[in-house]
Amino acid sequence: MLYILSTIRHLSLGKLTLILLSVFLIQVSCKSKKELTKETKPESKSVKPKNPQELMADIAENEFRYENLSIKATAEIKVGEKNHSLKTTIRIKKDSIIWISIAPLMGIEAARMILTQDSVKVMNRLKSNYFEGGYDYISENLDADVNFQIAQAFIIGNSLPLEENAEEPLRISHDHKQYVISSLKRKKLKRRIEKREKIENNEKKLERKSEKFDDVIESVWFSPEHDKIVKQSINDLATQRSIEAVYSNFGEVEGIMGKIPFQVEFFINADSTSTVVFTSSKIVAQEDAFPFKIPEKYERVY
Repeated sequence: MLYILSTIRHLSLGKLTLILLSVFLIQVSCKSKKELTKETKPESKSVKPKNPQELMADIAENEFRYENLSIKATAEIKVGEKNHSLKTTIRIKKDSIIWISIAPLMGIEAARMILTQDSVKVMNRLKSNYFEGGYDYISENLDADVNFQIAQAFIIGNSLPLEENAEEPLRISHDHKQYVISSLKRKKLKRRIEKREKIENNEKKLERKSEKFDDVIESVWFSPEHDKIVKQSINDLATQRSIEAVYSNFGEVEGIMGKIPFQVEFFINADSTSTVVFTSSKIVAQEDAFPFKIPEKYERVY
């Protein structure tokens, strides 16, 4: 526990934010017998030809239909060669708020985070500082577009917000006995290039902004055997960074229509590879408060 406290204490708010994101993005790996009902294994179904509209309709029909969730869980996180074991409490109000608290196992709260449609806030209690801003900060750190809808989709195992247009229609392929539907996005980024030039008796830093388009592929794997999404990923071809979630062992939550994955494997490939194994001890459909009061003595770092 002391090692974990020391690790969190020395994390920058940017690193801490990314670890928190890793935790909640794969939170629904559930084992509670009281709140959850395991499903029986369905008969195998063949993959029949479908167009994108038919497949998207099937995915929407089988979504996990919740309004409020409260989850208590533990997370085993591996970032590079370092491992972290954390206790988490997560509260979600659909399309509105994602709230998360983390602590070492058997320890006091180390950090708290809250996401809304247009803002991100993080408190590091061990360093008495906080971050408050928009998703641009996270997108810059991950070098990938991140927003509330993407985070919410990864959390629940519902579909990413795939986009279709005349230039880049949705595409369907098959992977074993699963449908794969993909969307190609043209992501427009302003990349900052700093160049130092020495001018007579003076040094100036000149910043040149250039615009370029990067291809980003968002893919969703849908299993007709389970009538659920079994994997989804975001792959940035320009930066060679990707985020992938693999879902299995589907079951039901009492009082909520649809199924969620009991087991999730989550992978982030960036400067280093990060993985998360998440196990929930309790998940219920209930509305909770989302406390987030920043002490006056805390220092704002961004």
